[in-house]
Formats: sequence, structure tokens, C-alpha cells
Amino acid sequence: MNGEYRDDSAIGKLMHDFNCADADDMHYGLLAERTRYLKENSKGVNEMYRTMDEVEKECYEEGRETQAELTAINLRKLGLPLEQIAHAVGFHVEKVEKWVK
Repeated sequence: MNGEYRDDSAIGKLMHDFNCADADDMHYGLLAERTRYLKENSKGVNEMYRTMDEVEKECYEEGRETQAELTAINLRKLGLPLEQIAHAVGFHVEKVEKWVK
């Protein structure tokens, strides 16, 4: 994206603001206000940390499930029974059964 949208159009100004580290340099007041809150206010900083922790946990769980699904499919191709696969990947047999169908 490297600046191709950062002109004086509305989208250009918005792209500038999204890439702006300093709220004082932003075009849109509401975005600047929220940025200040999340970066400079202790409650906002804590809120941001909590949100980032939640996102990290969600991404971890999604990745874990994706990897378990791929492993389950490969183990099924090797001829292992569903119960053993479920035990190996740490998910219920019903979920493993859906993956390998």
C-alpha cells in the first residue's frame, strides 16, 4: 500500500490516520481521540492489553484446531481408529469424525 492512497481524498486521509503513530497528526478527530485513549490513558492501555491477549488466545486456539484437524486426517489415512486419533489430537471423537469425512 506504501502511500498510494495517502492523498487529500477521504480514503487517503483515513489511510494516513491508520498509519499515524501520533494522534496529534491525525485528520479525523474521533480516531485521534480513540488513539489517545488507547495509547495515553492507563485505562485505555489496559483495555488494549486485554484485547490483544484475547486476540492472541483466539489465534492460538484456531491454529491448534487447524493443526489437530490436519493431523487427524493424516492419522486416518494411516488407518488409525477414530478413538485413537481423538485421543492423540485432544479433541472429541465427534469432531474428529467430521474432520476426516
